[in-house]
Amino acid sequence: MLGLILLKTVFFPLGTGLALGLLLLKKPQAQTVSICLVLPALIVATYCFLEGFPSFPPVAAKEKLPLLIIAGSAIFAIAASRLSGHRTWLFLCLCTIALLDILFLGQRVLFTNPSRVGLAIAVSVIVLLSSAAAARKIAQAGMVAHLAYPTAAFAAMISSALVAAFSAFVGMAQANGAVAALIGGVNIVFVLAGKRREDGLYDLGYASTLAFALALIPHFAMTALFAPKVPVAGLLLSAACFVTPVLASYFAKPVLRLPHALAIIALGLLALVPAAGAAAVSSFSYSQ
Repeated sequence: MLGLILLKTVFFPLGTGLALGLLLLKKPQAQTVSICLVLPALIVATYCFLEGFPSFPPVAAKEKLPLLIIAGSAIFAIAASRLSGHRTWLFLCLCTIALLDILFLGQRVLFTNPSRVGLAIAVSVIVLLSSAAAARKIAQAGMVAHLAYPTAAFAAMISSALVAAFSAFVGMAQANGAVAALIGGVNIVFVLAGKRREDGLYDLGYASTLAFALALIPHFAMTALFAPKVPVAGLLLSAACFVTPVLASYFAKPVLRLPHALAIIALGLLALVPAAGAAAVSSFSYSQ
């Protein structure tokens, strides 16, 4: 039983993440397409490996989740190709897709428990605004700083998994943890390769960064909408992990002067601050 759980939540997503990392390493010119389409597809594959394939038409929210990730990412990829150079319109498109995701997932609690919908929107706003700001800032920084956003995404998904676990939402705890393992696999490839390469590796563009965020928002929304005892502060702190790339951009020059390994550790520790806060708040709420 434990072996099967580890296979579904750690080894399979970690392996797919390593494969995606190697793909991006070999074909860096395909990063935008890979982040916009391949990453969401792998997230959905990981989710289906955990929960099984959704029925169609979907009825329960957990059946809608993978379909919304795929549909939203495909629509955003088309919009990104059409709106290249129009960042404001692209961001508005992202916000619209994220809002529709929340409304479709939460239609059963929209009127019975509107505060949950409000929490899902608040968490999504933090992720969206932080991601948009990070995309602008990191473009001006160096190679190591480019790892700040994926590192923040990894920390956010780990902490959201802990928030879900302490909220007695085991299904989303496993799903969020699996996504964290997937992102971690990609990051491992780039951390190991980054010391040898400084040619824009993992150089997420504006559209790629927003697409990265869009693939993760439904997981936060599910936790906010349906966790039985969700700690509001814990989930907000988990989303606040995405603020750390913006902060990292202000310290990019001092960080880049550090040895490569120390620079990576510094980014990880920065992302760990809100993640640890989210875990602490959630565990305190669980013990009450």
